Amino acid sequence: MQNWINTWDDFLENSVPPIKNYILKEKKFFIENIEKNQIILDAGCGKGGTIKILAKKSKKIVGIDISDDILIYAKKITHNNKNVELFKESIDKLHFADSYFDIAILGMNTFGNLHNNKVNVLKELIRVVKPDGRIYISTYSEKALDDRLKSYEASKIKYKIMSHGKIQLDSSFNNKVKIITEQFSKSDLQKIFTKLKQKFKIIKLNKISYMSILTVKK
Repeated sequence: MQNWINTWDDFLENSVPPIKNYILKEKKFFIENIEKNQIILDAGCGKGGTIKILAKKSKKIVGIDISDDILIYAKKITHNNKNVELFKESIDKLHFADSYFDIAILGMNTFGNLHNNKVNVLKELIRVVKPDGRIYISTYSEKALDDRLKSYEASKIKYKIMSHGKIQLDSSFNNKVKIITEQFSKSDLQKIFTKLKQKFKIIKLNKISYMSILTVKK
């Protein structure tokens, strides 16, 4: 039976060039913009690729995910990094103390997989990030739909197109698992962030993606 790691690997391998470029641009952004000796939360850390890259310059980096299989893999690739901790938990119910992290990351469109829980997740990240700390949110843009569909088709991931760039995915390893994933215009993101009364900036990573930077105010 194929697991989510295999599905994700297939997606990365078969993705069209703009999506592969988005992933590279995201990593480059984190390397260039995150300072040394920070305490970092990678929320929805997946296989731990971003953690592995940032561990070298971080004081401490914590990854969380809800998948046991993915966390097992992340532990394998980060086991030599003594400043890495991994936990299985939901992003909207974190066990960390208030103002614990300097930086929180929602990478590779994790934000777009949160469906109706986006504001609750952001409120929780604001709680655990220090005042004047930053939350980095990487998302697909409103121009990503065609490239997303081509990549799902190439990876044999079944999908159903909904509305406004939302797609329902049937995981290839368990058809009972339905994931709703979406993309965002700048206006969409602005509306969400404005509700939270946080300072924010939205920049273009490549032609199909944005990086949003929230500066935490409490």
